[in-house]
Amino acid sequence: MLKLLKKIMLNNKIILIVLIVSIISIVKSLNINASTNTLNFSTDYPLEKEIINYDSLNNTYELLLKEKSVFDSQWDILCDRANKIPASISENKDAYILLDELIKRTKNKTDPLNNLKKYEPIFSLGGAAPLTIYGIAYNMYYRSNDFRSVKLFLFLISEDNPNKFTVGNSYYWLGKFCMNELKDKSTAFKYFMTVHKYPACLVFTANSYIFASEILVEMRQQENANALLAIDVPTYDFDSIKEYRHLLSYGNARFICDYTNAIRHYQVACIYNTNNISSVETMLKSMPSWCREYWNVAISNPWSEIDVMLTINKGLSNPRETPDDDLFFDALAHEWPSVENVPSLILTNRLLSNNIFPQKRKIITNVEKRKIKHKKEEKL
Repeated sequence: MLKLLKKIMLNNKIILIVLIVSIISIVKSLNINASTNTLNFSTDYPLEKEIINYDSLNNTYELLLKEKSVFDSQWDILCDRANKIPASISENKDAYILLDELIKRTKNKTDPLNNLKKYEPIFSLGGAAPLTIYGIAYNMYYRSNDFRSVKLFLFLISEDNPNKFTVGNSYYWLGKFCMNELKDKSTAFKYFMTVHKYPACLVFTANSYIFASEILVEMRQQENANALLAIDVPTYDFDSIKEYRHLLSYGNARFICDYTNAIRHYQVACIYNTNNISSVETMLKSMPSWCREYWNVAISNPWSEIDVMLTINKGLSNPRETPDDDLFFDALAHEWPSVENVPSLILTNRLLSNNIFPQKRKIITNVEKRKIKHKKEEKL
């Protein structure tokens, strides 16, 4: 019995010694100053010296504050929850039952998803509920080619939907569906020209301008198309989108024999992708010989902000009507922040690249816009 007790005590001593050694090693690794009870920066944290120099970090600090203020309020902007009267417990319960029912219906591939209006009470649950439905619709459309998703997108563009992010994105996917599947370019144009009104994904917003311009090109409205392509939407992949826009504008300008601006557009595309430079010689050879003189003119007068405004003004004053001039004019007047003034997190993070900017419109003067012939309103 005595031997057993000695053995237990010995084992406990060993355990205690191991525990003490472990604690000492942890304390050393953290480099804890016992007198102040604070962590000291070691060589693993080289910012210690920089922190002392507050002046050198002043600009960085201001930038961080700017970005913090942007993202602190992002969810409130994406989800319009202001002045909403909270639902009662019983109403919330009924809404959650409806949400669960709708989710189950989407999983049944034989369900055509008709009569979705009955599920509108789920909007009273706030932004998370429609975001859940949007995620399902997105996966159905983009990954499974399941066009029942269109019913969900139409459901989500309801004015009662508090999650405006899902509203804007739904307009984008509806535009894609009408353009690619239904070949209904007029309706697709209207959907695309509505996306920018909401805090939608900025990549979708920028592409909406591009797709709407391609619809106008099919209608032989190259000047109107180039007006849309002149709009800079700051986004995650800004450089590649800008290059593509100017390549499209180059083709449109060539089609209407505007060779000087065609070359200017190509020059901008070369700035954003140097691989295009190798095609310049081929482009020159394909031009009529009498047009090559425009090259020197373009070289000496590269594309500028003045040209952007002139291009937009041509779209405003062009006599050719678009499928919806009200939406077209509003898209051209949308005042986007310059890419230099956009917080870096928006431009470097695909998920955060959303249109959370204030909705501003440019005041365009000295341009006589074509008169809009208001037709009988059609429901989108």
